[in-house]
Amino acid sequence: MNNLVVKGAIDFNGILVPNIYGGFGPDQKAMTDKYIAEIHEIPTKHLRQSTKRLINRFVVGIDFIDLKGVTDCDTYSEVLESLGYSKQEIIQSKSLYLFSERGYIKLVSGMSNDNDKKWDIMNAFIDDYYNMKESIENVASSYDRCNFRRYLNTKPNEYVICEIDKYIEYQKWKNIYKYEVHYS
Repeated sequence: MNNLVVKGAIDFNGILVPNIYGGFGPDQKAMTDKYIAEIHEIPTKHLRQSTKRLINRFVVGIDFIDLKGVTDCDTYSEVLESLGYSKQEIIQSKSLYLFSERGYIKLVSGMSNDNDKKWDIMNAFIDDYYNMKESIENVASSYDRCNFRRYLNTKPNEYVICEIDKYIEYQKWKNIYKYEVHYS
């Protein structure tokens, strides 16, 4: 829990939520059950019940973390309060969940089909996925090894580091798509 960082807040579908990083990796975004419930306009209690119902579908530490089970921090209550929980919630709740983006998608897919926000969120995730895939495919054509080296030799170090990061990210996605299963 020491590696959780709140970097201001973001507007997520009209609701101001803390911009949380960590828990699943230093640059990984995360969201609390409290704000997911608020976004989907359902009681937090119901969201936690859904999580418990779907618990076998989640991978602990990759999809979610139960923050009540993590007490490796001297400032435990302060961290939870910075994530938006009240002192009363911290004391009374059996579980306080933090979800990775992957876990959030799984959680949303298990929500009732009557929840209109579910479909808005699912559409946004799908759009982001396909926009990212298209962007990666466009970048792929510019990564010829020899040309790439010549090109980088003309650029300042900061730019080179940024381009290398992009290339590494491209390689990750390229490998994911290589093993993608297509159904007909």
